[in-house]
Formats: sequence, C-alpha cells, structure tokens
Amino acid sequence: MPPPPDLKPLPLMPTGAIVRLGAAAMLAAAMLYLAVFWNPVVAIDEGNLADPEPTLVAVPDIDASLLQQAKDATREQRLFIESEPLSHLLANSLNVSPEAARALGMPPQMVPLEALRTHIDEWRGRYVFYRGKVEELNGPRLGHPVPGYGIYEATLRLADGSAILFTFSQAPAAAVRIGSFARAEGFVLKLRDVAYPVEMSKTPLLVGAQLREDYEDWGPVTQLDSSTLDMVIDVQREDDRLTSTEESWRTIDQDQSRALWHLAAFARDAAPRPKEEWRRAPALNAQEVWDHLKRNEVVRGTAIRLLGTLAAVRTITAQPNPAGITEWTEAWMQVRDLGGKTIPVWLPGAIRQPLGTSLEVRSYYFRRYSYETRRGQQLWTPLFVAAALDPFVFDTGRGLKEISAYALAATLAIMALVYWGTRRERQRSLAQEDALIDRRRKRRQKLAAATTQP
Repeated sequence: MPPPPDLKPLPLMPTGAIVRLGAAAMLAAAMLYLAVFWNPVVAIDEGNLADPEPTLVAVPDIDASLLQQAKDATREQRLFIESEPLSHLLANSLNVSPEAARALGMPPQMVPLEALRTHIDEWRGRYVFYRGKVEELNGPRLGHPVPGYGIYEATLRLADGSAILFTFSQAPAAAVRIGSFARAEGFVLKLRDVAYPVEMSKTPLLVGAQLREDYEDWGPVTQLDSSTLDMVIDVQREDDRLTSTEESWRTIDQDQSRALWHLAAFARDAAPRPKEEWRRAPALNAQEVWDHLKRNEVVRGTAIRLLGTLAAVRTITAQPNPAGITEWTEAWMQVRDLGGKTIPVWLPGAIRQPLGTSLEVRSYYFRRYSYETRRGQQLWTPLFVAAALDPFVFDTGRGLKEISAYALAATLAIMALVYWGTRRERQRSLAQEDALIDRRRKRRQKLAAATTQP
C-alpha cells in the first residue's frame, strides 16, 4: 500500500540533532584554540624599564700613515722604538674606555702571537689585549707627550710561556706588581727584539693607558659556593621592614664582583639539567614565589624558570675576571603572569635574540635589584643570572598526548550525545508518524461508517 500523499520522507538526521552537533563542534574548537593557540600579550610599558645607557662612544683617530714609520723587518729595526708613533699611541690610548675598545673592534679572545708576527702590518694600530703574570715593571720615565703622565714599561709572561711588551701612561694599581696577574690592553705598535734583562725576539709591543689588575682563571665552576654568594648584602632590616641597600643599586657595569662571577660561571659551566628537571623548578608566574622574593626568603642560587617576552637587551664589555667572561648581556623580560612586570636577567656572553621573542629562561636567583625607571620612579625587582635566553618551545610530545586524550574523550562524549539525541528524535518521529497514521485511519473509518448509514 503506497504511503499517504501528505507524508514526507524523514531526513537523514533531525534538525535538533544537527543543531546540537554544530554547537558541540564549535565549543570543542573554541576550547582547543584556548588551550593551544591563545596567548594574549600585555603591551610593553617602556616607562617601567631602567633608563638606557648612552650609546654614543668616542673613539680616538689613529693616524695610519704615522704608524708606518714603525719598522720591524730586521733585527736592527726591532732593537729601537720610533718616538713619533709611540707618542701618538700614548696620547690617543688615554681616552679608550671599555666601550671605545669594543667599538675599535678589540677581539674577544687573545690573538695568537704567531698571527701578529706573521702579519704585523695588518695588526699594526689594532686594539688587542693579553693576560699574564708581570715579569718586569719599570717607570715612570720622562718623555710622555701629555703633561702630567709618565712612561711605564712592563713585560707579561703568558700562560703558554710566550711574552709581550707593554708601554703605558698611568701608574698601575697597588695590586699590580711583579709576580701578580695583570691585563694589558692597547694598540699594536711593532715587533721588538730585547737583549736585556731577558733576551726576546720578535716580541709584540702594545701601547695603552694602564696595566690593569686581572685574575688567574678559575676553570669550570660546577658547584655553587654558598659562602661566596653570601657576600652579597642587598637588603637591610629595620624593625619589621626590609629596605634596599646601596649594593642593590649597582648596575651590571658596576657590580663586577666575585659573587656575580661565581654564579654566572656556574650557570655557564654546570652540567645541563634535563628539561624534565627544569620543569619541576618553580616558575616566576605564581604569587607565592613572588611573595617569597618580597620577604627575602629565596636562597641565592635557587633555580627559577622565567616565562615571558624579551622587552630590552644590551651587551657590554666585561671587566677583568677569573671566570673568563669577556662580555655581559643585560636582558629585561616581561612576565605576563605578573601583570606585565619586567624582570632583569644578566648573562655571561653576547646573547642575540629579537625583541618580542617568547622565552623560557632557566635562571638562578642572584639578588634584589633597585633602579630608577624612565619616568623617574624608583622600583625594585628580583635579579636573575642565566646562561642563555632559550626560546619557549611548545612540548609537542607531551602536549599532543594530553590534547589527544582530552580530544578523544570529548569526541566520544559528543558522539554518544549525538547518538542518544538522534535515537531519541527518531523514536519521537516514529511515534508521531504512527499516531498520525492511526488518526487518519480512524477518520477514514468514521467517514466510511457515516456514508453507509441509511
């Protein structure tokens, strides 16, 4: 029997089930986006950063043609020093600051002496440095081109047994004496031969401002020394209130101390921790950690992870130190979970990262740092030391496993919900269809009975 003409075939899925399925899919997509991709960034407030250092650096103007008067091709030429090139370099080296030395292209490591002996014409007038023990120290003598200065001479014995000659203008510090460790920074003038008191041949002669105190290398630092870190006095207690000391105001240019060298060398030299171990270290994104730092309850050298965005960075030349650090990088990170607060990190070495990079820095707590913002406001913040600025990398292995588990559970729940809703809707539709057919059958029976009545 054909179906009644006013009955339409049922759709593949009821409208209510389609609406519920679409809503569930939209909800699942929104949750997945929030869990994986949503990362709101707090705008960087540069007014809360420390006042930047001036970037303009004055460098001396070296007359290359004048330096050509220095001759060292023969032994007779190497036995004497030409006065005009020497006076020129003595006068100009007085104004070379660490920033100027960096601008002059001073190599970060000591240049092999054989390179100077082989290509002396290429290195003449270049600014370099050497570290070693003071073997000879003489002066002052007359003849300096600038009034008020004398001419000092020193011989440094390097670690490999070779030697360099150094002529300078300012009296060395009290700690610099024969047998001590020192650093000579200056312009390469020529190769020299010396017959007294120790015979030397083709020895490089440098001309600089001062023979500076230096330290013998520590070697790798793989263990933290708490007594060294306890030398830092950054807070003082007045009744029940903590206040910052003068030491907390030291910038990276000023705070070249044994404690900083030790912690930076440890961050650089210690055996790298597995990522899983670092993930168990507390992160500076919880109010509890911040409160402990405010109360000065965090031990120096404690491992803490910093999660944030790189807001500012600068690199300076390191002062002489026993850790073999030639450059320092000062980075400021914006920590979103602390409301966009900026946190300083000091790193041994020149670190390059674009501003705005998302970072996960594995750092060690050093001390309290007080500074004046660009708006003139005085603030304090915890200061950390790290070996590198590691970009934040989403852990695809562990993260995808967790997301897959949640996605599977959500998919099964949605499928069960859709199946239950579809089955329920189908049963309701069948019941309505049966009721409609029954009513029409009864209506036809009544009409047939009424027409057969006499």
